Amino acid sequence: MKKILAILLAAVLLLSFAACSKTPDNGETTEADSETSVTEETYTELSFDHITDDETVAVTLPSVFFSEDSPASDELTDEQKAQGFESATINEDGSLTYTIKGSSYKTLMPQMTQQTREGMDELTENFKCVKEVKYNGDFTRIDIYVDLAEFQADPFQNAAIFMQIELDAEVYQAFALRDYADWSIDVTLYDADSGENLVTSHYPKTE
Repeated sequence: MKKILAILLAAVLLLSFAACSKTPDNGETTEADSETSVTEETYTELSFDHITDDETVAVTLPSVFFSEDSPASDELTDEQKAQGFESATINEDGSLTYTIKGSSYKTLMPQMTQQTREGMDELTENFKCVKEVKYNGDFTRIDIYVDLAEFQADPFQNAAIFMQIELDAEVYQAFALRDYADWSIDVTLYDADSGENLVTSHYPKTE
């Protein structure tokens, strides 16, 4: 719940930047710059071929994913067991580590990549203001093209856009075996009509 509220607040702040200001906050939401958009990058999915079938893969979800209202669980679901998850361990720092058989992990990750892509593509269907979503192969750079008037009309509803993008992208980073300290996700908002780069928000947000 704490993380969801933080995402909502960040999204509302992002709306205010897009609407009337380009002044950065604490360094996490920044003025639009001339950086090349993700649409001009070559899309290349991550490869997991280096994982051997017999090894055990450890995937750690950081403690920020959990709260008193939504605690970590060391009990595997039937679905997780069927996917090849072998164990779940709650660590001293509150993070949760899953172990997965290597062969199962190599089957899981292409499925997760496809599901993450589909989730982002479906934003254009689920939110009237979203006209197009572009992303790179590991979901660390995501561009959202919006009808600006529609986007600004309902800040709290459209905050759900950023909630979905952040959670999807961050879960992907965890399962891609990246350390939490190395996560770096940039979400850039564009005006679909003018192509103007309005503002970039960086995730994960610091406390």
